Amino acid sequence: MATDNTIVALNAKVEALAGSCELSTQAANTSKIVNTVETMCTSIQSLKDQLNELAGKCDQLASSSSSSREPATRNVNQDRSCNIVLSGIPECRDINMWRSQVLNPLELHLTTSELWFGQEQEGILP
Repeated sequence: MATDNTIVALNAKVEALAGSCELSTQAANTSKIVNTVETMCTSIQSLKDQLNELAGKCDQLASSSSSSREPATRNVNQDRSCNIVLSGIPECRDINMWRSQVLNPLELHLTTSELWFGQEQEGILP
């Protein structure tokens, strides 16, 4: 029986040692996890700081570019002495349509004058 008691006592000590190994392994794993999470938190905070700094610089650029733009002012004393008046050209808000309406009479005038001056140069006209 003494041997049985010795075996039981030895078994209890072995289980206690085995249990303590598991606890120390769990503690080591928990410590590694905690260190990893702390490293990740530090990295995330660093990224947040960099983003805040970038946002501040973007705000500065946006405010400086908007403040440097001055609204267009119209010159009231603008010289209009070289302006021309075109009669018979209807108003049109479409710039392409307006240009074509203005160019049609001018092209007709240019074609007529080219013919006129071309004939005069050839001696056809007196």
